[in-house]
Amino acid sequence: MWLSSSQPTCSYCAVTNPTHLSPPVVRSDRALVITAGAGELKRTVGPGAWVVLEELVLLSDCETGQRVAPASTRALAHSLGLDKDTVGRALHRLTQHHLIEAMQSRDAAGHFGRATYRIFVSPDVLATSVTKATSRTQPAQQRDHAQLTFAIGS
Repeated sequence: MWLSSSQPTCSYCAVTNPTHLSPPVVRSDRALVITAGAGELKRTVGPGAWVVLEELVLLSDCETGQRVAPASTRALAHSLGLDKDTVGRALHRLTQHHLIEAMQSRDAAGHFGRATYRIFVSPDVLATSVTKATSRTQPAQQRDHAQLTFAIGS
């Protein structure tokens, strides 16, 4: 099944201190884990909605055992290089399939806060993992520096 059951503890996230209020940015320290069980879900929601769902999962953090992604339709459209109406239709399709739920908060004065989406996809289908940064750039920087020094010295 695609949907996750409500769990008292978070089984999704490897982040030790989730902050769902951080601005939506691309996280280079996270990788998307797509399992074999995702094929049927991918076919059901369609390619556009699937790409939006992947982006939401990458942006999401765990809050009280639930996946929450702080992102507006326009921010998602910008990060994916899509039109806002295309992303809006994809979000609507994901909502129809009960995979996400839009949440809108208000402050004490009644002003709308940032849009967030609660994600109900099972971690057995789609999850994230924290990746370690490799130090591949270090030898390249040293090599370039050595080449530059050699070129100046001759």
